[in-house]
Amino acid sequence: MKRINLLISVILLTLLIACEGKKQQTVSGAIVNGEGKELSLMAYRNGQPDTLSRIILTADGNFSIPVSTGKMDFYTLSVEDNGALILAFDSTESPVIEADVFYINRTYKISNSKERL
Repeated sequence: MKRINLLISVILLTLLIACEGKKQQTVSGAIVNGEGKELSLMAYRNGQPDTLSRIILTADGNFSIPVSTGKMDFYTLSVEDNGALILAFDSTESPVIEADVFYINRTYKISNSKERL
């Protein structure tokens, strides 16, 4: 009986430590000149767009959108009618994007992600 209790305790402790080390996955960054504009993050499920989040950019342009992915997938990050970025990432990455809203397709920089399109 003591061995069973010890085994259960070790398993529970291992699960607790494993869960404690995970941090929230996000898509974050800063879009300059975008104050008041709507930023959208979309995923594609079965070939159809699925809006994960829509936020209004503040004066500093900083944003952070929590996401939950499993496998490598494609996403679109867009600011109203100012163009869009196509992102590809999985659960091991939390991409950080920097761009100017007026030239989003030409001025962007992506860090913290291996895949860049």
